[in-house]
Amino acid sequence: MPRRREVPKREITPDPKYRSETVAKFISVVMKSGKKAAAEKIVYGALNTMAERSKGNTGETLLSLLERRLDNVVWKLGFAASHKSARVAIAHGHIHLNGRRLNRPSYLVQQGDRIGVKPSERSQKFVRQSLGEGAPPVQPWLQLDAQRLEATVAALPTREDVQIPVEEQLIIEMCSR
Repeated sequence: MPRRREVPKREITPDPKYRSETVAKFISVVMKSGKKAAAEKIVYGALNTMAERSKGNTGETLLSLLERRLDNVVWKLGFAASHKSARVAIAHGHIHLNGRRLNRPSYLVQQGDRIGVKPSERSQKFVRQSLGEGAPPVQPWLQLDAQRLEATVAALPTREDVQIPVEEQLIIEMCSR
């Protein structure tokens, strides 16, 4: 058998767009978990899929898309204590959308969608415990019925509804390089 020649290993240089301080700061504010790569994937995915194609200000559209994610809405309603627990609750089927089970935390809610809790004792106990721990104030674009553990998306979020202190134009500029 002929000898294999050794191929020199290439040095892999990190992509500069993932090392941006602006994007890193934004991601740390958006996703409080320790998984930076997952948060980057969410931001770049939202930017590449919808924000660039839509009409209007790309930065405002990006923030609106991130606010409309089901895991973010569940957290904002107080149905879960954190983003991570909201993702787990959705993946385990504790959260229903329009009366049906949905296990995709990245689903973008639409105006008129109803977000509810599975009608099992275990699911309702989990959500009531989260609501009892001092839920954040409900966003103006959401309507919460705490007795029935159900919420409705009254309108789509705008830039004024996003309470994150960030300059979205810097994010767009950094991601477009």
